[in-house]
Amino acid sequence: MVKKLMVLAGMVMALSFCAAAHATVQFDFAADTQGWAGEDWGSGLPSLQQVAWSKDPDTGSLEANTSTMTYTRADGSNWGKVYLKGDLSASKDLSSEPLYTMDFYAPDNIYYGKAKLGIRTGSAWDLTESSEISLNPGWNTLVWDMSGTSNLADARQLGLEVSGWLPVTGDAKWNIDNVATNPVPEPASMLLLGAGLAGIFGFRKKISK
Repeated sequence: MVKKLMVLAGMVMALSFCAAAHATVQFDFAADTQGWAGEDWGSGLPSLQQVAWSKDPDTGSLEANTSTMTYTRADGSNWGKVYLKGDLSASKDLSSEPLYTMDFYAPDNIYYGKAKLGIRTGSAWDLTESSEISLNPGWNTLVWDMSGTSNLADARQLGLEVSGWLPVTGDAKWNIDNVATNPVPEPASMLLLGAGLAGIFGFRKKISK
């Protein structure tokens, strides 16, 4: 039983490693902001400025600080929406790895923060976005399966729409890191992974009894 469990656990680990190995990091922000910029989409927030760097105290990696912002409004409005965008170095075919992932840091002073991952494709740079994702203060890992997006074989830009309520005056700092695309796990692989996890859980439960 133990030997079978070890084999199953090894298969699960191999599957996880294989999935991770196929990920393509499109923007790692290891040395600079790699051309990311911000578009003000109105309702209160100015355009984003790439003005600083931050360093993760746990990993030591750099993240692009793409949004140190001052948002003073005379009329007291404190809702805004902005789009962060990074042009790909050249048109890319992402049809074989349509799972779009990103690490995103949301400020503590944002309320009802929402995000949408986006991609622009084709010669017209058509924008397609994910459904809304609720943000928690601090680091969030955002995931979007872009399967079915038109012109995914001609991807031009990856991006992120952010909206939320902020204090009437002050600063907000949002960070992004590890913008990557990945293959979508096959149903058979997911079934194997689920079976492996279920087997390990069942074995541990049996031992505890």
